[in-house]
Amino acid sequence: DPDSDPVQPSHYLALKKGQSRWGNTLDVILSVRGTSAVEDVLTDCLGQPVAYRGGKAHDGFVRSGQHIVNLHKPLLLEILKVSGKKKIKLRVFGHSLGAA
Repeated sequence: DPDSDPVQPSHYLALKKGQSRWGNTLDVILSVRGTSAVEDVLTDCLGQPVAYRGGKAHDGFVRSGQHIVNLHKPLLLEILKVSGKKKIKLRVFGHSLGAA
C-alpha cells in the first residue's frame, strides 16, 4: 500500500528472487519508505523517548516497527513453514523515517 497512516509507514515486503530450494534460509526483503506525506510527519512528531531493549528510542519509530512486525509476522511464519526452510534472513532497507 503506497499510503501511510500515523505509525503505519508505507512499506514493501518481498521474497528474494532466485533463492535456492536446497538452502535452509528464506531471504526476505523489507523496504520502508521515508517521510513523504502528512501522516509520516505525524509519526516523526511522536518523538517522545520510550524504553526499548534496555535503552531509549523514538516512540513513533518503535510503534511503526511494531506495526510492521504485527502485520507481517504471521504471513512470514506461514511462508517459512510452507517453504521447508529453517530460518528467515530479513534485510531491511529504508530512507529517512523508513531507515529509523
